[in-house]
Amino acid sequence: MDVADAQRTLNKLYDELEKYQNLNRAFMNSQQMIAIDEVMASIHMRMKNIQFNFNQGYLFQ
Repeated sequence: MDVADAQRTLNKLYDELEKYQNLNRAFMNSQQMIAIDEVMASIHMRMKNIQFNFNQGYLFQ
């Protein structure tokens, strides 16, 4: 993965995470809320991994 590809991926993940964060939970049951939280945690972990690779210099220029 190169730096430009990683940045595009980070931007897409950020947009996707923002969509989940903006969902109205008033009409969700507990199982749906848990499922959404799991998806958000997964997206957040993927973002952290990419950012870690940025900071460590593992991405190719």
